[in-house]
Amino acid sequence: MVDRLISVALPVPLYHNFSYLVPPFLQEEVHRGSLVKVELKNRSLLGWVVAEDEKNEKNIPLKPIVGVAPIFPLSSLEISLAHRIQELWFCSLGEALSLFTPPLAKRWEEDASFRVYPGARRDPDIEEIAPAGVNLFLFREKTGLSRDKIRRLVKKGIMALEREKIEPVSWFSGGEPQVYWQSIPFFKDRVSFITNFCQRLKTEGKKGMVIFPDFATLDRYYKILATQLDCWHLIKYDSRLSSKKRFFAYKLAEAGDYQLILGTRLALFLPAREVSYYLILDPADRGHFSDQVPGYDSLRILEERVKLGGGRLEIVGSVPSLEEFYLMDSRKVSHKDFFPSQEVARPEVKIVTYRAKKRVLTLPVQQAISQTLSQGGRAFIWVQKTGYSSALGCRDCGFYYVCPRCEVAFRYHIEDHRLICPWCGLVQLPDAVCPQCGGAWLEAWGEGVERVWETVSKIFSRVSILRMDREERKRELPLVFPSIVVGTSLLLQEEVLSKGDLLVMVSVESWLSLTDFRAREKLYGQVQKARLFLGTESKTTPRLFLQIKEEKEKEAERLLAPWWVFYREELEKRESLGYPPYSVMLYLIGEGGNRKKRQVVLTKIGEECKGEGWKVMGPFPSAGLRKRGSLRDEMVIIFPPRERKKVLETLSRTLDGRKIGNVQVFLKVDQ
Repeated sequence: MVDRLISVALPVPLYHNFSYLVPPFLQEEVHRGSLVKVELKNRSLLGWVVAEDEKNEKNIPLKPIVGVAPIFPLSSLEISLAHRIQELWFCSLGEALSLFTPPLAKRWEEDASFRVYPGARRDPDIEEIAPAGVNLFLFREKTGLSRDKIRRLVKKGIMALEREKIEPVSWFSGGEPQVYWQSIPFFKDRVSFITNFCQRLKTEGKKGMVIFPDFATLDRYYKILATQLDCWHLIKYDSRLSSKKRFFAYKLAEAGDYQLILGTRLALFLPAREVSYYLILDPADRGHFSDQVPGYDSLRILEERVKLGGGRLEIVGSVPSLEEFYLMDSRKVSHKDFFPSQEVARPEVKIVTYRAKKRVLTLPVQQAISQTLSQGGRAFIWVQKTGYSSALGCRDCGFYYVCPRCEVAFRYHIEDHRLICPWCGLVQLPDAVCPQCGGAWLEAWGEGVERVWETVSKIFSRVSILRMDREERKRELPLVFPSIVVGTSLLLQEEVLSKGDLLVMVSVESWLSLTDFRAREKLYGQVQKARLFLGTESKTTPRLFLQIKEEKEKEAERLLAPWWVFYREELEKRESLGYPPYSVMLYLIGEGGNRKKRQVVLTKIGEECKGEGWKVMGPFPSAGLRKRGSLRDEMVIIFPPRERKKVLETLSRTLDGRKIGNVQVFLKVDQ
């Protein structure tokens, strides 16, 4: 028999695949898309078969695969989706395919390798088995029967066991792709919409998937839907599940034993090949974006999934993000109107300006809060940043503490004298003196929620005041809100803002001064959410105050424009500057102890990219790790979206392994 060679993609940061032999006893079990067990440098790994190798081109001894995992091979569509993920986020194919890999363990792998069929005899105490049989792992999890009990039932002829045939499967076509966006900000209307979504599935005999931005939102809707759909087979899937329960949900999806899947972004990669209808809530929410390799986002995955396999995608949000508007403007997404169950009065908006910052709250804002309290209303104060101050630094030399992982300034928390990264939560203690110049004057810069809360508590010392920020996040929302609430973006949710009569957004200009070119659109989304939710339960007309520097007043006025006006202007600026979505910005960050080597590595990659005609900026010192001597340098490559494949090919030639010598290279993508 001629040796059979296969190409296997492994979940490692290498852009090439690996060749392995298929032993004779596994010939019939190995197909394109199969999950196989292999050895690589004395490590046991799982990898996906992506192709048949015609010959051993390097003529080197090849290892055989060790075994085949008891799950069905990926379909050609899923492999195509993995290739697309590789192109979009510049990871290796194996890293993209690892998203589709279920958790495996030997203690349940043996069960998953067999299938249960009805035997010649019947036992009324044993659940009836369909003629097509059921996977043994699923059967045991559903019935709770032990292995010994099953052996006895097989011996009595009540059931039969056979090896599971791990054969290729096809993706069910959901028809022509259809993508719709609609604004449904209020919880009551969203419940109604999702209920109608489920009714449509039932009427048409179709299957669906709903993707939520976070655990709390998933739990809230699941509780309602599980009651309404008590006869349905629901799969609830997120990263909180144990490995065994995740594998159980995976096998249920693989067997098609469901009508509706509810989950966070992890559910996108279940083998739910019969889904025709998809729904995603608030796709711009941070929970939809992965901070691990590959750094995908839920909406982009769903777009690609519908584009490849067909089906209908419903996008539900409050206010569209710029990316969502761009898709609507380019006619890739259709805008549908949704009629709310009730009319809601929009708040009165007032822009309060000041020339020089003398106090946290201006006098007009303090007067508005006092007036609201005297009328028995509630005042909410929104602060952009957590902690006491947005940074802690040296008055003498200008040094300030920066998170080594995220390259953003640490927030200073005065209550426990700690520095906490606002992105990843890394905690660090500040030094007694400046670590750069030895100066003794470390100073808190900017206004965090703790500082604003401290100030408000002094001004309004006789009323109850609640602070809502990340530190208080684990607490349940109070049944009765106090007179004043000071908080971060946790305030900007319907169940909180609906109970307010006044919302003050302080230091609005701090958003506009951020180096992130997306800061303006993010602030716009926050302001529009506030206008939607504020005071919907109030008996009086609610008020929204924007406190901002005088020279930024026109910027504040722009934040009040309709979203189709604001985003069209923003897109014109993006196009003129060559920013996403009209280009892709790929950040290459080199980390290592030797600065010269870091710059040599990045410069070599940059020269390759310049040769292809792409714009290259850098290398230059990265913003991170200043305290340790700037152990990072970074470079930005800017190119048209249509040239992603070409960029990936260039990276695979120059950066296979993403580590050159002692220099580790990390990739970040903005598109």
